[in-house]
This record gives sequence, C-alpha cells and structure tokens, in this order.
Amino acid sequence: MIENIRLPPERPLLQAPRSDETILDVVTFSWTSAIGADNYRLLVDDDPFFSTPEENVTISTSSFVCRLPHEGLYYWKVIAVNSAGENESEVRKFTFLYRPEILSLTCDNTLVDRRVETDWGVEATRIEVIIRDNGGRATLVPENVRFWVRDAGGSLRVDNAPAISFFDVDENTRRFLFVFDPPDNLPDSSLGPFDVKVVVFDSYGLSDNEDFTGMGYHLFTVNDLRVNFSLADNTPIYKIELLGNAFRVYDNASTRVASAERRDRLTSLPLGSIKTSSTRLFVLYVNSIHTVLSAVTSQFSRTNIGCGGFKKK
Repeated sequence: MIENIRLPPERPLLQAPRSDETILDVVTFSWTSAIGADNYRLLVDDDPFFSTPEENVTISTSSFVCRLPHEGLYYWKVIAVNSAGENESEVRKFTFLYRPEILSLTCDNTLVDRRVETDWGVEATRIEVIIRDNGGRATLVPENVRFWVRDAGGSLRVDNAPAISFFDVDENTRRFLFVFDPPDNLPDSSLGPFDVKVVVFDSYGLSDNEDFTGMGYHLFTVNDLRVNFSLADNTPIYKIELLGNAFRVYDNASTRVASAERRDRLTSLPLGSIKTSSTRLFVLYVNSIHTVLSAVTSQFSRTNIGCGGFKKK
C-alpha cells in the first residue's frame, strides 16, 4: 500500500524590490509562486532579525502593495506555507523614502497696490504654501522651498527665491511663507493677474512642484488704488482700477458694504451682486477695457483682512 505523504512547499524566490533598491512612496512586493504552497507570509521590518515586523501578513497571492510607516532601511522575506510545513526565502533589503507633496498654495491679499498713495492701501501679499512629507517634517527646510512670481505681461518678478519662514502644522507637514511687494516702478504692461510657481526639495533631493498654470495661476492681482473727492460735498471717493479680467478678485474682497453690483458700463445690465453689511453702496462697473470699483462714503480706513477692505472710523 502506497501512502500519500504531503511535502512542505518549495522555496519562494524574491522578485521585487531588488536588493539595495530605493523605493518611493509605495512599495510593491512580489515573488515567484512556490509549488505546494497554500499561503505566503510576508515579513517586513527595519530590523534584520524581524523582531517587531512593520508588516506581517498572510496572503494566498504572490504580491502585496503597501505604504510603510517611516523612511529608512528595511528588510523583507517571504515564507511559503502548507499543512506539511514551510519554506523561507532569502532576506533582501531596500531603502524606502517619501516624496514631498505640495498640498495648497494661497495668499492673504488677492489685490495688491502697485503704488500705495494712502495709509490703507494693501502694498504686499503673503504667499503661503503647505507641504507634507510623510517621512517627517524635518526633511523640509526653508532654503529648499523656492518661489517664482510672474507678472501679467509674462515677466519674472521673483526668480528662485527661498521661503522666508515656516511653521509646523503636524509631524509631517509644514507651512512656508514668502512675501511679495511689487516695486513702485512696475510698468503698466505688468499690471493684472500674477502667477506663482513653487518647487520643494526634501533633504534626500526628492521634489514636487506647482507650476504657473496650477494652484498658483492668477493667484493675486497687482494694480493701482487711487483716491479722489466728490465735487458736490467733498466726501472721499475710493476707486480701484483694474485692467483686463482682473475684476475676478472682488469675489472674495473684504469690502464692508450694503451691496456691490456689477454692471456692464455700455448696457447697464446687472451681471451679479454681492451682499455684505453696512449702510454704504459700492458699484462695480465692467467693460472690455477696465473695471472700476468706486465708493462715495464718509471717512473710511483699511482693515487688514482678505484682500484689503474698508471699515468706518
């Protein structure tokens, strides 16, 4: 009588990652199917003796995809298992790194004066970029976060400048700041929407970037803020003149007014309205040449919120 005796599975052969390979963000483990194996146990650890594995999974397939909890040198092996026993592969090592990721790009003032003629004009904007590196925030430093600013005419006004400061958000995230103050001699051809580009490198040389057509496209507008007076009663008239399609910035302008209505200057047809809280009226006229926001009011001063607004003294 011949008795069927089951043997342990063959030894699995590791395929990927290769020994001493550098893996970014997500790692895919793969190995050959072992004859006689019912399951496979994958072990991944930063300790070559696998004392406390970061991954210890049992699966029936010959591949597994995961993100590891931290950057560094890892070791891995696969054990083929059946009811008769098990067979263990060789041990390989690899380096795992996370690339930095730009999460957001914003500014605090979306309308900036080219020339500040009053004490309430917004003369600069603070550009803020939030960056995450799952390998830990210590890999992100200000000199490796670079800014470019392009004016409405396509010329660079900031070229490869570093961040001026940063703040910690959480263990993997930092907020970097850069301030743009347009020069008084900025030509008329530069006025209008400005674009911002950001590139970040971590301490390993890995990078991410947001170009001019991404998050930083038309991030803020630079133009002139001018003040006149009503000939009738000498009350101030605050007027912001914008070229081209720059009127879009008023969608989030912090003007404290009863209402603001956009009209086509040629047809006087209303294009929309904005409701806020005050007793004065601002009217925004639009035509193909320029956009004008004007207000006839009593004494007002700037409140430094949003893209610059007005509050009654």
